[in-house]
Amino acid sequence: MRSIVVTIAMAVAMSGCGHESIPPTTSPSVATVVSVSVTGSVPVVGATAPFTAIATFSDGATQNVTSQAAWTSSNASVATVNSAGVVTAVGAGEADITATYQTVAGRSHVAIARPALLNYAITGTVTDGTSGGILPNITVQATDSAGNVKSAVTLSTGAYSIVGLVAGPLTITASAISYQTTRLAITLTGDARVDIVLPRVVCTFTLSTNSYGFPQQGGLGSVSVTSHATVCAWIAQSSDPFITVTSGTGENDTGEVRFSVAPNLGEARTGRLVIAGQAVTVTQQAGTSSCDGNLPVPVLGYTGKDDGTGSTGEVFTYYHLDVLNKSVFPGSLFFTAPDLPPCGLNPNASRTWLEIFANSGRRLYGFCGLQSALQMGTIWFALPKGQQPPDGVYITLTDRRCGRAVASNSVTIR
Repeated sequence: MRSIVVTIAMAVAMSGCGHESIPPTTSPSVATVVSVSVTGSVPVVGATAPFTAIATFSDGATQNVTSQAAWTSSNASVATVNSAGVVTAVGAGEADITATYQTVAGRSHVAIARPALLNYAITGTVTDGTSGGILPNITVQATDSAGNVKSAVTLSTGAYSIVGLVAGPLTITASAISYQTTRLAITLTGDARVDIVLPRVVCTFTLSTNSYGFPQQGGLGSVSVTSHATVCAWIAQSSDPFITVTSGTGENDTGEVRFSVAPNLGEARTGRLVIAGQAVTVTQQAGTSSCDGNLPVPVLGYTGKDDGTGSTGEVFTYYHLDVLNKSVFPGSLFFTAPDLPPCGLNPNASRTWLEIFANSGRRLYGFCGLQSALQMGTIWFALPKGQQPPDGVYITLTDRRCGRAVASNSVTIR
């Protein structure tokens, strides 16, 4: 075993003889970022300014990395910065604008100042975009970079002047009826002249309907107006006395017209509304105003009683009645009759009044505002609870237009 060990050792020793050693290889050096510098002009409140990020490498080389860097602001209420390095001044104060490239950050400390004093003015004239003529009494409004809003009205010469504006971005707006609203954006660096041309608006309208039909008793109607442009004026008028415009007589742009149609006591009739220059035809069924013949005799029925509390807190017993043949009475008997004497403070009492009497002739109650014959199915009178009711009652109907009246049968009250 010993001789074997010696032989191997000698062999290993001999294998190293007569050969040169090979030096180890090394990789070329790579430059790294050692610093990032951030520069830019500081904007005033309301303005913007581009900032630049320059990276310096370990080999001394420099590179513009503005678009590759990650940008942040330490105080977004003072200044913000976007991915392109554009800084927006939001409010007065201080903030750090930071650009980070390959984990190396550079900063620029900015102090945002308020805009210059309110010492600039704009002047100009406002003219018609079609005729070129001057436009007096036009409101011109200017909003400056500090959010100040100032306005002026053009003189008879079409001229205007607005003073006390802050330097920086400025928005100018002018509008008038029948003209398109015009907005201009400029950067104010001193006194400036800004002439404004207002294009005319081509006003067109669509109505929700061009015809309306009403029954004998009349009623309420409405028409919607849709404008296809802005600042467009329109009016609504009635051409006939039985049609009354109650709202929307004069509006701008989109709106609604409401109107009423009076009861018809004569032949069928047709009237007209003119809305935004378009006609709306209103038709109404004929009314029954003839006084020929007699009124139908009402057939009275008693339907029961119940107790209830009046407006003063007193308890009453209500006795309910029904005109069983109410369907034979023409609806025109109960049209509103504003041309006849009113019922107390109600100027729109119906043509026919209904009254309830005890068999003794004592009047118990009356209805002067019934609007249809069907309402005669829910008539009543009331007495203080505990008071003895009459043995029987009847009703009368009085057609005030024709001066005729009729009495019903008597019914027993139980």
